[in-house]
Amino acid sequence: MLRKLGKRLKRLVPRLSGPQTPPAQLPHGRTRRHETELDVDADDWLSLHLPGGVVVPSGLSNALESGELVVFVGAGASVDPPSSLPLFKGLTEEVLGLAQSSDTPDPNGRYDVQLGDLEDEGFDVCGAVRTIIGAAGSAPNRWHRAIVELWDNSESVRVVTTNYDQHIEARAGQQSDVWVSPALPLGRDFAGIVHLHGSLHGSTEGLVITDRHFGRAYLTEGWARRFLVELFRNYVVLFIGYSHSDIVLQYLARGLPPEARARYALVPPDDDLSDWDRLRITAIPWDVDPSDRYRPAVRALEEWGRRNRWSHLDHENHIKDLIAAGPILDPIEDDYLTKVIGTPTGAQSFARHATGDDWLAWIANKQHFKEMFDRNGELDAPQRILAHWFARAQVSNGTGAALYAFGELGAQLSYGLWSAIAHSIWKTRPAQREDFEAWVSILTYQAHDGGNELLNYLAADCTLPDDRPVLLQLIEALIQPRLRFRPSLSVLGDDARTSVDLEVRAEDHWFNQVIETVRSDMDLMASDVFEIATTALSRYHRIYRSFGQGSDDYDPLSLMRSAIETHPQDAHNDAVSLTVDLARDSAVALSKARSARDVADDLLTRRIPILSRLAVWLISQENTNGT
Repeated sequence: MLRKLGKRLKRLVPRLSGPQTPPAQLPHGRTRRHETELDVDADDWLSLHLPGGVVVPSGLSNALESGELVVFVGAGASVDPPSSLPLFKGLTEEVLGLAQSSDTPDPNGRYDVQLGDLEDEGFDVCGAVRTIIGAAGSAPNRWHRAIVELWDNSESVRVVTTNYDQHIEARAGQQSDVWVSPALPLGRDFAGIVHLHGSLHGSTEGLVITDRHFGRAYLTEGWARRFLVELFRNYVVLFIGYSHSDIVLQYLARGLPPEARARYALVPPDDDLSDWDRLRITAIPWDVDPSDRYRPAVRALEEWGRRNRWSHLDHENHIKDLIAAGPILDPIEDDYLTKVIGTPTGAQSFARHATGDDWLAWIANKQHFKEMFDRNGELDAPQRILAHWFARAQVSNGTGAALYAFGELGAQLSYGLWSAIAHSIWKTRPAQREDFEAWVSILTYQAHDGGNELLNYLAADCTLPDDRPVLLQLIEALIQPRLRFRPSLSVLGDDARTSVDLEVRAEDHWFNQVIETVRSDMDLMASDVFEIATTALSRYHRIYRSFGQGSDDYDPLSLMRSAIETHPQDAHNDAVSLTVDLARDSAVALSKARSARDVADDLLTRRIPILSRLAVWLISQENTNGT
């Protein structure tokens, strides 16, 4: 059966190269953090694919969800009708026309200088700009709507615009605060819409159009620079409606502090991305659409905003529908589901609805799931949910394919996943006994320090004869010695040594129950239990001896045990001493099948004090019985 499942999953799960290195961080518990923690996309596997070929890096999508995104809106957003406003070059051309100048816009793109020269000649540049931007019939367009609707309500909007029109606030409504230069808010903590270069209906003092205006805003008076320094330190930024060659963007780039957080720009498909790299801005291109150059970008923003506004119930229903349709998803939905299982609510929704081998094959390719198979990994909240899903739906109630996935994903269990599996198979055993035995083998071989209680529960729950192989494995794991070091009482010097105490995973109460189970069918268990118990006792002695705490005739265990037989002084002995009881009872059972002298000879050849005492006791019992 497992071979068939393995072949099936192998077609669905690409072969992995062993344990995966977890990413530097995971996008959960989102609070304000520095760029190195939130914005660097070490977890690109959580990028969000949107319509129009737009791929939103995880650092950017996380920023929107956590309220740490600021969208910078440039003139390009107001070109589409019904806004129909010009870019800076077109604005310069129209101002020159109003000034009845024969000049054309500067071929080098220094329109701010050209307009500054015109102002020096006495022309009212600011008045001309107000006339052009305030043209009758200009109204918000699809870009303004899509940008404002990125947020789930108008009060949450964080937009900075270098445009003079008021189309953004017209779309946002009166719930959004509006700030107009030079009266700007604190860059480190604000909400609403900020007109960084002034507004159509703002003061002339706040308008930033000419090179002199830019110098005042960014250098001499510096109110724009101060605002931007704090903003770029505290928020992730997405530029929309800008070109890498825009004068405005050149000024903005110069205002970036060295410790600024990540910056992104939504750009046309034919942009040279290296130009954006030089500005330390990550470009996000959209697909080509011959019939409408900007439609892919607007569609992407609309879908991103729609999903960001979803309630928990919306996500729950969408996840349920996706899972009902099966795991062969289009890239957009696949990325959505990949991202959402990295959140507690999304992981819970997935765990409620996903069953079967196909969904195990799907999630086995996801980095967030792979990280659970790192022995040293610490699971976050969504991973803990997925660990319990894997344990319940795949280990306890699955077909057995979980074993194949375990091997393919590196054959290691984090403590969180180990605990989830141990708890699940204790509560609900896999339908196939061979699966149960295999998982017990894995759990005992990879036991974590915090898992003692669950191993004891599993052992105490065993019954004979059916659980004999499982119980033997658990007994062996429970009495394996572990060292606890303690300082010597000697003063440091030649005679100072480190001393050890031995601990085992077995807990007295549960291990007493295990021993009673073994005694109920000792004839069946005697040979294996005798070997397990005597091997463990031999190892205890060798450990003591290696630390100078034992010899051929002595060790702490032998001293601790007042008698081999049941004795009142040993009534409260711990699980290590209970191992002596196991060795004794199994030796008695073996002596019935063999002679007591043969069993005693076996014990004496090991040259272990407690086992030598057991051999003498066994012979004495035979003599007492008159044989």
